[in-house]
Amino acid sequence: MEPPGRIQRSCRQVAFTPNAQPHRDLAGDDVGEILSDWSDEPDVAPTAGRIPLDPIWEEADGTLPDLIEAVYAGGRRGWDEGDLVGIVGEAFGDAVDPWIMLRLLRDATLIQPRLRHRWRGRIWTLRAPALAPFQGGAIVQGAVCEAEAELFRKAASTLGGRPFRNHGTLGLSPPIIGCVGGDLPALAGRLGWRLEEAGTSAGPAPMAFRETSHALLGKEAASRWDWDLAKFVADGRRGDGAVSLTRFVQAACRDHDVYQICAAGREHRLMSRDAAVVLAHCLARRPLFTVSDGILEARVRGAFLPDGIAAALRLSSLANPGWADGVYRYRLSPEQAAQLAILLPGAVPGIAHAAVMSVADELAFARHSSGRIRAVWTNGTMTTTAASESEFRKGLR
Repeated sequence: MEPPGRIQRSCRQVAFTPNAQPHRDLAGDDVGEILSDWSDEPDVAPTAGRIPLDPIWEEADGTLPDLIEAVYAGGRRGWDEGDLVGIVGEAFGDAVDPWIMLRLLRDATLIQPRLRHRWRGRIWTLRAPALAPFQGGAIVQGAVCEAEAELFRKAASTLGGRPFRNHGTLGLSPPIIGCVGGDLPALAGRLGWRLEEAGTSAGPAPMAFRETSHALLGKEAASRWDWDLAKFVADGRRGDGAVSLTRFVQAACRDHDVYQICAAGREHRLMSRDAAVVLAHCLARRPLFTVSDGILEARVRGAFLPDGIAAALRLSSLANPGWADGVYRYRLSPEQAAQLAILLPGAVPGIAHAAVMSVADELAFARHSSGRIRAVWTNGTMTTTAASESEFRKGLR
């Protein structure tokens, strides 16, 4: 390639390759602090019914795999948020909101947001690849290009595993990669990946949002959450109502935005917009999601589950979230929906609350039946049975 019409001539050789080259080093904590929504670690045990019985390696096809390759190729040192939004916009145009696409890539563990040092804005870095084991196999975490995915497929097959890549059925969704069986420590060592520990949290705390100590001194109200319009309105006013949500900014752009939530005389300050919207709906007891046929959908545009919950749900359901018909979707089971009702009280639909309350009612009914009704816990599910007359009288003696 040569620039035309110049006295000082220079040239540069350019080579084009179909796929990105694997990165051996990625941007780390020196770039900025990771912005997270959730401070607890929910249980991430996968549902046995989700483990593929017949693993299939689906080929990459369409615009989304090309976008993932482009994000991976240019993301070794991290992406400035404006540049990343631009490349996503080039890929899909007006068909997909770039911020929704960023959330899809984030929930698929490909990228993660980091706060700039001493300046407003974020940098998005690639997440280092790792293996998350589950009973009978492992799931690939982090960003992998097509070349690394092919290396994983061959290595897993060589070490006795059956690799799979599934694009899912929730619409536009990054593929989930994993394997059934195989020698996982040897596989991680051959690829040079980290082997994650299995989740051990037994009792996740409800509404464990990560709050910030950043003060509002020197900041001014930039937008507020309008409950009627279900979106932020930039009119320079503070939020109002029983539960108010206000976004504060620093005029000189030397500090990050802070979201303030006021409810029942208490103040909450968060740096994540997504987490602030969910917390406000929890405190206001306004449903933010619906559940139907094993799918959780956001009722408000731009509403997402906190990152910690979305990560646990991804592993337990073995499915990445998807976007279709203007709606963001998650795959989940009735048990997972019931757990979400505990973690996000008020923001989940009533069906999940009913599932939780029915168990509580059955347990209370058994405890106050003087032995006539017995509670039995089998395979993670509680059932109640009626004791026979002889068993009942024996229990009274």
